[in-house]
Amino acid sequence: MANARVSGVIGGSSPKALINGKLVRVGETVDAGLGIIFDGVRDNQLIFKDRSGATLARRY
Repeated sequence: MANARVSGVIGGSSPKALINGKLVRVGETVDAGLGIIFDGVRDNQLIFKDRSGATLARRY
C-alpha cells in the first residue's frame, strides 16, 4: 500500500477513494494478491484490512 497512488477521497456515510486510477468503495478489494480491502476513512487516513483482519492506515 505504500506505493499506491491516491488521487481522491470522498468521505461521508459511503466513503470512496480513487486508488491507482480505480474508484473503490468500502469492502472492495484494493490488492487481490495481498488480500487487502478498503475499510473506510478516518481522521484523514484511509483504512484497509488484510486477510488476517489486521488494520492498515495510510494518510492522504
